[in-house]
Amino acid sequence: MANSPGVYSKEIDLTYNTQSITSNATGYVGMFRWGPADEIVELTTNEAELVQRFGQPDLATTTYFHAASNYMLYSVPLATVRVVGGAAKNAITDDTDIAVLAPLVRNTDHYESIELDGISFIGRYPGDLVNGVKISIANSVGYAAWAYKKEFEYAPTDATTFNVVVVDVSGSISGNVGTILERYELMTLATGQKKSDGTSASLGEVLKAQSKYILLGDVAQVVFTTGKYEAVLKSGVDDNVAANGDFESGWDLFANSDLVDIVRVFTAFNPIEGVNRAIDVMDSRLDAVAFNAPPLDAIYNTLDRVDNLVEYFGTTLNKPTSYAFNVDNWKLVNDKYNDKNIWIPCDSDAAGLHARVFVQNEPWFSPAGLNRGVLKNVIKLAWSSNQTQRDVLYPMSVNSIVSFKGEGTVLFGDKTALRAPSAFSRINVRTLFIVIKKAISRSARYQLFELNDFITQALFRNSTDQYLGDIQARRGIYSRKVVCDSSNNTAQVIDANEFVGDIYVKPARSINAIRLNFIAVATGVAFEEIEGAA
Repeated sequence: MANSPGVYSKEIDLTYNTQSITSNATGYVGMFRWGPADEIVELTTNEAELVQRFGQPDLATTTYFHAASNYMLYSVPLATVRVVGGAAKNAITDDTDIAVLAPLVRNTDHYESIELDGISFIGRYPGDLVNGVKISIANSVGYAAWAYKKEFEYAPTDATTFNVVVVDVSGSISGNVGTILERYELMTLATGQKKSDGTSASLGEVLKAQSKYILLGDVAQVVFTTGKYEAVLKSGVDDNVAANGDFESGWDLFANSDLVDIVRVFTAFNPIEGVNRAIDVMDSRLDAVAFNAPPLDAIYNTLDRVDNLVEYFGTTLNKPTSYAFNVDNWKLVNDKYNDKNIWIPCDSDAAGLHARVFVQNEPWFSPAGLNRGVLKNVIKLAWSSNQTQRDVLYPMSVNSIVSFKGEGTVLFGDKTALRAPSAFSRINVRTLFIVIKKAISRSARYQLFELNDFITQALFRNSTDQYLGDIQARRGIYSRKVVCDSSNNTAQVIDANEFVGDIYVKPARSINAIRLNFIAVATGVAFEEIEGAA
């Protein structure tokens, strides 16, 4: 209440609206040569970034690498998780006591949670990539005789500060023997120290923030002899055997939809346990689709392809859900890193086509067919089904990838794995509902803790109807209706501190069969006389 006569104004925000969801991220779990393990790394550009974050592939990891890089030909971002087998180890320096074993340090969070007693430096990530890399350090005492002093502008001024180089003595990383991989100037082993320009001078902190190859372990082990310290990394071990990797835990990182925003994943080269977990995680999220392919031996150099596919997807995998999408093929691609051609499954292509319609068309468009479903980067397919074979596979929700002479290699189906008479048996409808559920659910959170009265109900109803009207104008739905009033927000609902909005939509359907009737008529018959009679 005002204390005296006057005009008192205030602002009330009734501009509540529903925002479109623009996320188009994809998830993948695989084995890579380098990089953090059991941690989601988001790639946003192209294959060069994949190399930068996870290293060039060797023979053991090239299939996973090319599945990821193949997807990135279509779209980004790609949220990638590296998994390693239990036998993997980080490299340790050769001055480590023989009784101290090389540890498995999966990522930065893991590094910060453990003690590395007796180990001066370790490889930043699990694997043998940095075996043979040399760490050379010199303080003011040994600097004049140090082989790498010309690499720096400033020399250390006392015995507590030093300069550091990380050297590729074997050339296995850079391709040139003796290449200096990293330089660190005027460092100290003490924590919390700063340089005159305000940047960190603490070696441990700087390596954690900047180094691609090493991390500091036990500072007590870094002992300067005549002003210098040198050690070479050894004992790093790769374990990129699929049977040893914990793919299931990798997929569990995608389980929290509040923290990880994705629309799809693909499961290339995952063991069956990993594929199952990926689908289960998507099925529990209810907002993303898992794209899957069969094993190569089910379709390549065999006469039982259709039977094998029916057995794999219908019995071995057997995940009848609209949050999965199955394809029937592999393709041959070139591995420039190992100078050979390799087979990769086409689930990354199907996922890429699905992502591409978000960018080039609309999310509720089908990714299949000659207009939007043409694959990239195909040397040849493992096989190409005919109409009779597709007539068996399609009712089992197996989508074919086929080659048409002169028209390219095409995703020729858009059924989810649901295998039920439902609108959600088509990927465009499933995607439509993923998009509208995300958008409306996120905007509805702004109604939490508001009063459940006709004003709140009208704000939600009008905003949601406006949002769906926009989607209808963009061909996503045929019609819609939003109910949010006293008819569904009854006294009992209000007393239970709940809020109800009923949203009805008629989703647009993709064409899966075209029937063309060609009718011959006599020369003297007018078309108007017989139109519709056939």
